[in-house]
Amino acid sequence: MERKLNDKNYIAIADWMVSDFDFNTKELLCYAIIYGFSQDGESVFSGSLNYLSTWLGVRRDNVLRYLNGLVEKGVVTKEKKSSAAKSWCEYRVVENKGAARNSDHIVISPWMINDLGLKDKELILYALIHGFSRVGSNSVFSGNNSYMGKWLGVNKANVNRYTSSLIEKGLVERIEEEGSIRYRAIVPNKQNNTPNQFEYTLINHDEGDNQFEYTPNQIEDKGNHIEESG
Repeated sequence: MERKLNDKNYIAIADWMVSDFDFNTKELLCYAIIYGFSQDGESVFSGSLNYLSTWLGVRRDNVLRYLNGLVEKGVVTKEKKSSAAKSWCEYRVVENKGAARNSDHIVISPWMINDLGLKDKELILYALIHGFSRVGSNSVFSGNNSYMGKWLGVNKANVNRYTSSLIEKGLVERIEEEGSIRYRAIVPNKQNNTPNQFEYTLINHDEGDNQFEYTPNQIEDKGNHIEESG
């Protein structure tokens, strides 16, 4: 049975998570999830492998590989816990100076995965464009390839490849005005609550409204703990 993410949850990725670390996309998502739970310095992430597997779009064994990789890089700590009935692992991020400075964020919502089937670089890029062109007005994303490349960790040619793919999938609109190229996210609007049947509508938001308040534990996980073997 295919797992679906709770629509009330989201992942916030700060620009320092990209600039300060050499993460691949899966590691970035995994780190951002753990950060969401443990950024206050007291809370921990002890959610299920299934939960992480759904967000990352990989098998459980690969989730463990990414978790262990973050621990080996020294950016996440792992502590083994046990009770009379079971053993599990708790994860928390190691304090990073970048978190103290003002930063831009990309917000990834579950519907981008559940409904659009996006993952990896295309997921990050779509979320970036969507953050500048949500509900409200005729706002568009006007960042250049260099800006997009910094978020994606790729060169100009690959930025063009990912934007072209999103355009071909009908998820991004390319707008050429006065010699400049801009983009607008196209967002599915479910009709009659019927899964996988969408009427695509252009959604925008007021310029400057792309800042998101990011507080601990925005991401809810009601699954089991990660087993000690993790």
